[in-house]
Amino acid sequence: MNNPENYDVWSEKPPWCQPWTILLTGSVIIATSWLLFHQWWLSLPVAAVIALWWWYFLLAYPRLVRQAIAMEQSQPSTSQANSD
Repeated sequence: MNNPENYDVWSEKPPWCQPWTILLTGSVIIATSWLLFHQWWLSLPVAAVIALWWWYFLLAYPRLVRQAIAMEQSQPSTSQANSD
């Protein structure tokens, strides 16, 4: 892999773990909590947890994977260092 910035983390994920399914599932959970309870003080914590889940899986995780790939590429290979 030449450029970790162009790496698409979603290409290796199964269909049920794609961004659209993550957004759809979270939206359904938030809507269901509102439809069942009609209480904002119950739906708000549910929405907060879902927002955290979205932030991690849709924003932080792909960035962390790209950083890990970049770090791995910047370090010299241990097999090359040991062969000298």
